[in-house]
Amino acid sequence: MKKAILLLIAAVLMAGCSDNGGGPPPVVYVTPCALIGGGVTIRANSSTLQTSLVKTPLARVFVDDITSEKAERWKGNYTLSCYWGANVGEVSDYYYCTGSYLAPDINDKGVIVRTLKKEFKIGFSVSSYEGSSWTDLSGIVHRDESYSDLTVESVDVKCKVV
Repeated sequence: MKKAILLLIAAVLMAGCSDNGGGPPPVVYVTPCALIGGGVTIRANSSTLQTSLVKTPLARVFVDDITSEKAERWKGNYTLSCYWGANVGEVSDYYYCTGSYLAPDINDKGVIVRTLKKEFKIGFSVSSYEGSSWTDLSGIVHRDESYSDLTVESVDVKCKVV
């Protein structure tokens, strides 16, 4: 009789421990979580930096292929918002971009084993170049457009299993 009661108590306790109370499942993060290498430079062709000018060039240098034809599933999940450093801990002369995208986690055999949501914040140093125009000896006017080179200085990234 005592054994049956102990087994019943153990079963109830184990069932209580496995119940998460009906809440959401725990968030699982994966490490290492690669996004982009340090020192990478992208170019924004404009005299004023805007998120829309950075979004596509930045996507092309991620370690994950989210821009090619075979990556159609992942393209629509890429979000980006950029701003000049203004928060505690940020460098005021850096241009920061925060965002996320979904990417496949691929094993050594090239098989997709799960989907990851990569959430990131990248800090860029910025070198801006003003456009100019000049006339060659034949009288033809040439124009050089304004642009900014953004070099990756800091990367914070988390990979969450979805």
